[in-house]
Amino acid sequence: WVVPRSDLLPEALEIAGRIARNGPVAVRAAKLALLKGASLPLDKALEVEKMYYEKTIYTEDRLEGIRAFLEKRVPKYKGK
Repeated sequence: WVVPRSDLLPEALEIAGRIARNGPVAVRAAKLALLKGASLPLDKALEVEKMYYEKTIYTEDRLEGIRAFLEKRVPKYKGK
């Protein structure tokens, strides 16, 4: 995003809030994938992303997110 300087902090906080509403396990995995893959060639970076995604597949939070979506409710993540 490109915003006027006066809007920078409110916009950053709004984006951070949207990220924070997601499951903490998934957010942590995404951050690690970005950190580890940013300096790699695309094919290797995608392998890193896949590795971190696979670590989230059987977590309680992912299953809670799916259940909440199907039940049309806000998920209650536990960070597990």
